[in-house]
Amino acid sequence: MTVYSDTITPVVGTRAFRLVTELNLSYNGTPYATNGTSYIEQDGNGTIYDTSSEGARLLHASAAPVMYASPISVGQTFSYASTYSDMTVEQNDYNVLSKETVAGYESYRVHSTATSGTDSSTGDEWFVPDLGMPVKMTGTMTDSGVSVNMTATMSSKNF
Repeated sequence: MTVYSDTITPVVGTRAFRLVTELNLSYNGTPYATNGTSYIEQDGNGTIYDTSSEGARLLHASAAPVMYASPISVGQTFSYASTYSDMTVEQNDYNVLSKETVAGYESYRVHSTATSGTDSSTGDEWFVPDLGMPVKMTGTMTDSGVSVNMTATMSSKNF
């Protein structure tokens, strides 16, 4: 994943970022690559908000669309139902499970689930407040009944 500063007009916070995801998978020896772009925003306190899903802009959320609160602590939970510009509706739930050291960073293990129609994802992210992003992710994504398990660990890449 790569986080870029962006020039979109913030909806929730004061700083908007474009999150570019590259997935390179292999299934039964067949390579599969996919890229995605989403937008997140960060307020002056460091809280990170979800503002898009699969390129569709967030129109409405039943509660603040918090992905990672600042300050973050074990036991915190965040939930919201969101409606996007492509008219998809998604339920999002986050639970801060523990504080762990991963890849040399002090991180918070955050369990998340997202459900939209027959599609869903569930997994854990090890979020590092000092970086503003996770250093490791594990999860299962289900799309129309087909499931994919993944594990991703942050790596540094120069551009």
